Amino acid sequence: MLIKRLHILILKNYLLFFLVAFTVAVFVFLMQFIWMYISDLVGKGLDLKIFGQLFFYASISMVPLALPVSVLLSSIMTFGNFGEHFELTAMKAAGISLYRIIKPVMILSLIFTILAFVFANNIVPYANLRLYSLIFDIRQKHPALNIQEGIFNYDIDGYVIKVDKKNYNTGMMYGFLIYDHVNYFGNRFVLTADSGRIYISSDMNYLVLELFSGCSYEELDEKTQIPQERKYPYHQDFFDFQRVIIPLEGFHLRKTDISFFRHNYKMLKVSALKIKIDSLKELYNKKLNFYARILLLNDILKNQRKLRSYTDSVNLLDKLKILNNIPPDSLKIIYNLDSAFNAQNLHNRKEILHAATSFANTVLTKLNIYSQEAKARKSWLATHQITYHERFVYALACLIFFFIGAPLGSIIRRSGFGIATIVSTLLFLMFYSILMVGERLVKDGNIPAYIGIWLAPAIFIPLEIFIFYKAYTDSVLINYDIYIDRLKKFIEKITPKYFKRQRIRKAREKIRKKRISLRRKNKKNENKT
Repeated sequence: MLIKRLHILILKNYLLFFLVAFTVAVFVFLMQFIWMYISDLVGKGLDLKIFGQLFFYASISMVPLALPVSVLLSSIMTFGNFGEHFELTAMKAAGISLYRIIKPVMILSLIFTILAFVFANNIVPYANLRLYSLIFDIRQKHPALNIQEGIFNYDIDGYVIKVDKKNYNTGMMYGFLIYDHVNYFGNRFVLTADSGRIYISSDMNYLVLELFSGCSYEELDEKTQIPQERKYPYHQDFFDFQRVIIPLEGFHLRKTDISFFRHNYKMLKVSALKIKIDSLKELYNKKLNFYARILLLNDILKNQRKLRSYTDSVNLLDKLKILNNIPPDSLKIIYNLDSAFNAQNLHNRKEILHAATSFANTVLTKLNIYSQEAKARKSWLATHQITYHERFVYALACLIFFFIGAPLGSIIRRSGFGIATIVSTLLFLMFYSILMVGERLVKDGNIPAYIGIWLAPAIFIPLEIFIFYKAYTDSVLINYDIYIDRLKKFIEKITPKYFKRQRIRKAREKIRKKRISLRRKNKKNENKT
């Protein structure tokens, strides 16, 4: 009964700290997302509903990152709070081991790990699908119309508008200059007006310009193309009032079909990622074989027509067809090209060398093109493999950070948000940095994905075992004196003569100090007598 109440107390404290930490982590990652896309959001005239959808889907996509940080932070705060108030010491004094103390939170962290994987595999891909389709729609939307004094405005497709002055109280503008490029190449249609005003229709589909006391100028087409005979005709109209209606096709948010983004790697589940990785591997290997056949066989066969007239004794084309599966080096055994080349006259040799040089340059160009394409395909395959493994790594990170945070909190024995935030931030940044380094190595093709992405868990699991052992045995996490003594002994072994001289010098210094103290004592005794 006592253990049950104790577990309920620990779970209540842990869940309270977890909710606070999870909220803060999601908020921090959401601010990072807003900072990343701030240039796409500002000045678009978006309503609050669009912002709400954007932040909601972005928050869901941040959950796999926020969960491990929250588990680590809440674990350090919970057991650090118990340690600071000596509640953890009282539990251990009552005969309750550290394993039994953290057992309920460990089970809860295991549940968080399973839920994190299910969430990242089922809900996050759908949230990413909605999020990136919405970001794409926002990027396609033109900025909100903002005409400033004396500055040409290019926000409306096909029109350039400039005004000299604006009256912000009445909304009137003065000194209009409008270039119409919709049906013309160049500034062939120009509108000028003394004053006017601009407003958007109620359905937000049209921009209405009401112009007063103006003139329209239009250059007309001319049949003749001879410069000396051209008359440069034009048409000019003066008006007292004119209304111009411009459609605003790009100023309202259009919804894109989400199926356009459905096959992106961020929107796929683990099962679909596995199938796509296999298909990309197969396609990559086919392309490599295709490039090899093109470079080693097809290009050679294509250039044999140029060399046939110089090698009458042996039909090299037939030889290559027969020896399709034999390496190129083995051709030297059957047919010596050097002897055939030396048998030709000077003119034929020059043409052969010219053809060979041209052929080599062609092969080198194709090799560069093929290598770039193969590198891009391999990087695209590595991106899918990274996403596949990261789904498991971020879920497992919840359990890894719990086994680091809980014993670390019991060792630190400090409550509050400050020290826990610093420690958890440093540990998470270390984990994330190792993960990013592994991801870069995988994309560069230096190591396979299952090594690069699992490098961070492989480093942190021994660390968590070490910290848990120190907390379980109630020993100091880092005893500097022990490590310093061991370092000194190690240095003494590799440099014995230096430390021997140091010991002799110290011994002489001690003897000198003892002699001085004895002399002082003798003088004091003589003075007394």
